[in-house]
Amino acid sequence: MPDIEDDLISTAEIAELAGERRATVGNWKTRYPDFPQPKGHSKRGPLYSHQEVTDWLEETGRLDDRRNEVFFLWLMADQLRQDMTAED
Repeated sequence: MPDIEDDLISTAEIAELAGERRATVGNWKTRYPDFPQPKGHSKRGPLYSHQEVTDWLEETGRLDDRRNEVFFLWLMADQLRQDMTAED
């Protein structure tokens, strides 16, 4: 199984980790030069290293620990499901 910490996450998922809105994450990207750089891109926008973002959120006191636990569980469930559809 791939290491969850190496997964790429979207701006929306970063917002979930921090308990904030996507617009807030967009502001962080422009205001803070130490915000992690994108590692990839999808149809919906840039993707970031889960570990780098989590580290940055922790260092800056922005990580919402309760949301992080829920996010981690959903990420694990997504990996276990792989290509399985909702109907399956």
